[in-house]
Amino acid sequence: MKKGHIEYFGEVSNLKRVEILQNAKGFLFPINWEEPFGLVVIEAMACGTPVLTADATATREVAADAAVLVDPASVQEMSDGIIRLVESADLRTSLVQKGLKRAGEFTW
Repeated sequence: MKKGHIEYFGEVSNLKRVEILQNAKGFLFPINWEEPFGLVVIEAMACGTPVLTADATATREVAADAAVLVDPASVQEMSDGIIRLVESADLRTSLVQKGLKRAGEFTW
């Protein structure tokens, strides 16, 4: 289903998830208190997708300097971060490069 520029998906296969991430302008993961490590952040980075995530929990450590980090309690900071990510091609390019390198530092 599409609404504006946002697509809503139900459950997707691993291959479809990779396709979605590779074609996304960015991956927004501001907070999930149940995510113990931040694997989804690494997955997005490995797909070459710029990431915005929380400057809290494990996602801050996983993302390091390869993502836009925002205070998950601040709607304004999240909004500003999303705008920066969407409007700055240079920022996205930098995050893709840093993200691919950062994702390569993790192994099973």
